[in-house]
Amino acid sequence: MNEPLILRALSVQLPWLEMILRGAKSLEIRSWEIKQRGLIALHAPWGIDYPAAHFFGFREPWKLHRGAIVGVADVTGVVELEESEWPQNVMRQRQPIPLAGGHSAAVLGTVFRLPHPVSYRGRPMIFPLEPDISDRVLAQCPDVLRSRLQFKTPEAAVHSPRADLLES
Repeated sequence: MNEPLILRALSVQLPWLEMILRGAKSLEIRSWEIKQRGLIALHAPWGIDYPAAHFFGFREPWKLHRGAIVGVADVTGVVELEESEWPQNVMRQRQPIPLAGGHSAAVLGTVFRLPHPVSYRGRPMIFPLEPDISDRVLAQCPDVLRSRLQFKTPEAAVHSPRADLLES
């Protein structure tokens, strides 16, 4: 019997997630280090940063998919950003202000927009998807991306990023 493939997900507020999906943003900047590598699902929460959306040219951001897994990305590494780099990040990474409490960025390699978003209620930090949701997301992904999945069983996927912060 095949073990279920479990995908972990990250909620990224709009319009930032849409810019990742369009290839305009290749770093996901957080105040905490993302330890996850390999394939990760991208969740669009219901919230939208309307001022940022208008600043970056989204005239009707409420029409973007929300409350769903809308894509996947291959996390290839993590970089620490220096204060001196923030002016470059305004347009290169669409990040206008430094985050308080840290400047860690997940480097996103291949990004794939799902042809059929999967409705899902997200959570903070990185979280495992249920096997049936993982299956629905992975069924839409090219084989080359599915091969980047790091966790094969539910037990391996249940992991708190907050614990990672304590190990650092």
